[in-house]
Amino acid sequence: MSDTIWLSWHLSRRTKSLSGRLNVPLVALQREGGLLTRHLASFLWTLSVLIKRKPEVIIIQYSYLLLVAVYLYKTLVRSEVRVISDCHTKALRRGLSGRGKRVFAYLKKKSFECVDLCLIANEGQKADALKYTDRIQVIPDPIPPMAPQGKIKGRGHSVVFVCSFDDDEPVSEILDAAEALSRDRNVYITGRAAPSVRERVEPLPRVLLTGFVSEGEYNQLIGDAGCLVSCTTEEGCLQSSGYEAIAVETPFVTTDSRALRAYFRDAAVYVDNDSGSIRSGVHRALECGGDLRKRMRRLKRQREGEMNQAMNTLEAFIQNGCEPSASTAEPT
Repeated sequence: MSDTIWLSWHLSRRTKSLSGRLNVPLVALQREGGLLTRHLASFLWTLSVLIKRKPEVIIIQYSYLLLVAVYLYKTLVRSEVRVISDCHTKALRRGLSGRGKRVFAYLKKKSFECVDLCLIANEGQKADALKYTDRIQVIPDPIPPMAPQGKIKGRGHSVVFVCSFDDDEPVSEILDAAEALSRDRNVYITGRAAPSVRERVEPLPRVLLTGFVSEGEYNQLIGDAGCLVSCTTEEGCLQSSGYEAIAVETPFVTTDSRALRAYFRDAAVYVDNDSGSIRSGVHRALECGGDLRKRMRRLKRQREGEMNQAMNTLEAFIQNGCEPSASTAEPT
């Protein structure tokens, strides 16, 4: 699709995967530096790229100012361009408090007027998307191409907590559960842990903070685990670790939310965001590991078929401007 471009200021696995499946050139910019300098430079860079390349279709990984830049381009330079905004992140829900709140909200609403199609990752995000547009297609994250791993001796009963240490994660409860579980097994916690977290787990020899690991090491870690754990306090959030659990067919323990139940159905173990419930969920996942792996394989086949249908619908919109229907856009 040489007349289509995908722009991103915050490169994600979903963006790389979807743009690759669509064969759409991905042009990404991840600048460092201060907030004002970084956003101003990215804003000007975006306008420069669009004016130079003059695409017929623009797809973006949604960022507030990135869409404002695209809105200006469509309004002032090329009105016939079609715009697709992939709004799978928390940026869709984000607002501003205090001074500038009304201006922020106005510009956010106004910029969505240029969006011809809004992509969201699950039904739980629809209420947020409907505040800005009713042209919506649900496309979950693609299941990553990660092969199931063979078991390494001593790791078949390990537990891996996949963490980003964001505000929506019950970090204290996770650490409490990890401490209790480490009495009879190795517990790994991924992500960049804060100093306070490192101090908390330092006396616990079987709780291991992985920090940054290579993709191959990470795939091996989660493929060899007895179960994968990822919790969130945010409704409508489907963590990337869940898709990874499906890919490597590792039992998955996660928060009991509507969005997560709708996607994973009977292939996951659901818990409350407290340490006792998390511990119980891990024990259930380890006890029922064989059955959960079978359910994961069945779910993987079903979701991959639905993803192929959703991508066909999106390709038709990119090429012809045909809006997706609800029946083909949403997983069942």
